Amino acid sequence: MSKNKTYDTQKYTVTIDEKVCIGCGTCAALAPKTFVINDKTFKSEVSSPPHDRPQDILSASESCPVNAIILKSKTNSKIVWPKK
Repeated sequence: MSKNKTYDTQKYTVTIDEKVCIGCGTCAALAPKTFVINDKTFKSEVSSPPHDRPQDILSASESCPVNAIILKSKTNSKIVWPKK
């Protein structure tokens, strides 16, 4: 079973699958006010509160090479990323 952490942002619910995350840091580079790399686990986490624009959060999620970041719309709970 994967270990997941879920966070709410203004537009999305963000889930990070820690078993899948490789800590490459691309998400933190593209949306540094939302994603940070944990110093102990070397995995991505969401800062509290996240401050990037929704389009930057989406772009950062799309850049994840292993699709460890899952975005759901807060308005209808549909998965926005990754695309099926």
